[in-house]
Amino acid sequence: MSEDQFVDEVEECATCHVRKRRLSLAKYHEGRAKKLARDWDVIRAECDTEHAATISCSGCGVVHEVNHACHIRQACTNCAKSWGGRTKRRLIPTLRGHMRRLKHEWNQGGRKRGDEPYLTMMTLTVRHSSDIAADRERINLGWRRFRAWLWHRVGARPFVLVWEFTPGDDGKGHPHAHVAIPLPFIEYDKCREEWERATDGAGLVLDFSANKKAKGNAKAVSAYLAKYISKGAFSLDENEESADLWCAWISSSWGKRLLSSSRGFWLVPPSLSPCCSARWDLLDARPKSVLEPSEDGASTGSEATGPPVRVEADGGGLSACA
Repeated sequence: MSEDQFVDEVEECATCHVRKRRLSLAKYHEGRAKKLARDWDVIRAECDTEHAATISCSGCGVVHEVNHACHIRQACTNCAKSWGGRTKRRLIPTLRGHMRRLKHEWNQGGRKRGDEPYLTMMTLTVRHSSDIAADRERINLGWRRFRAWLWHRVGARPFVLVWEFTPGDDGKGHPHAHVAIPLPFIEYDKCREEWERATDGAGLVLDFSANKKAKGNAKAVSAYLAKYISKGAFSLDENEESADLWCAWISSSWGKRLLSSSRGFWLVPPSLSPCCSARWDLLDARPKSVLEPSEDGASTGSEATGPPVRVEADGGGLSACA
């Protein structure tokens, strides 16, 4: 083989590889566009109706049938409860592991017993401004500033943060965040003053462990955090005002995390068996059926490339519409 022939074959192989990658990428974007073109109420109606996989628990050997999920956790009861249950099963051993490590390090350092890190729950709130997106961003920025101040005083700590949205006493929407973090002895009054400063005077309350049953208990804290993230829009009444509030919250949190944590926080994998929280083995998997285009070449469903701009209250709950 001559040198020119070798170069031609290499270029042909490279061209084939690029062509295959482009075709694969095109199929991905085509499938994603088809999914975004479907209404939320249609996707939610198909949730948990089509077989996805068969898994076997490595701990007890029980076989489970798993169905495809819509993953619209803010509007689908099934997905919200499933996500809350998975999060709780991961949080319990993770929080317990961090607490054991921090207390061991505290005692090994010869520091005063009784002041060792204690699992604490904080609720971050700001004064209502009637702008849900602005309130959420103010809490987010305030938490980053407050965390920097807290780390300077007690050192970096593992934490997990979840968002909750309620109508509030004035009915104009009340976004707030719940944080679980192990802290040593610290003056709460100074923390509240710093939260007020971190939010530029908008900080309303920095509440520490309001629920005594959850204070210091990893299992109870995990249950409360899982409850908050699985509420979605189900805490709102099914009326026109609640629909507008829910839609404003979805728009403000679109593309943003409802649960965030410190780096390296999770000590267990995200996928655990539903029976005994052990690892599972995949026995059978089936891809979800792809939405086929109509005869005129257009995909079925209305165009929707972002969050719904309105929702309607019906007998079965809140239904999203354009």
